[in-house]
Amino acid sequence: MPTKKQNTDPTQPTGDNVDQIREILFGSHMRAVDDRFETVEERLSKESKALKKALENRIKELEKMLGAYSDKAGDEINRESAERDAQLGKVSDSMAAFRIDAENQLAELQSDFNAEIKQVRQELTAAQKSLMGDLESLRKAHDKSLDKLGENKVDRGELAGFLSDIAGRLMPTTKKTGK
Repeated sequence: MPTKKQNTDPTQPTGDNVDQIREILFGSHMRAVDDRFETVEERLSKESKALKKALENRIKELEKMLGAYSDKAGDEINRESAERDAQLGKVSDSMAAFRIDAENQLAELQSDFNAEIKQVRQELTAAQKSLMGDLESLRKAHDKSLDKLGENKVDRGELAGFLSDIAGRLMPTTKKTGK
């Protein structure tokens, strides 16, 4: 392969010369643009770091606020739960006391009712015995009256004889006067 020839023509500028010309024409402007880019880059870097730090701080603050809110909400829930448990305990105790009171009142009413039933039964038994005694006395008095009546009554045959005797006595008298 053929080797390249070095550019020996003075009319054609070499690579170093182009750089030198470019440096002369645009050098100060390029340095100014480079300086501006560096300044902008530094400023962006600083602002990026500041923004990152601000975001991190804000995130930390939000995490703290969230933690505090979470703790507060947890405490509030625990407090409300404890209050609810206490209220439920009070209601449960109240219901238990009411149940016991109702059972005691029911037992007392049952006892009073049983005592009254027993008393009424005793009174009925006493009244029954009294009535049975009165009935027996009346029966005896009735039997006695019947016996007395039986003793005092005139026998039909006797009465018939008595009436016949009276009729016979009366008849001859009427026959005698009529003859």
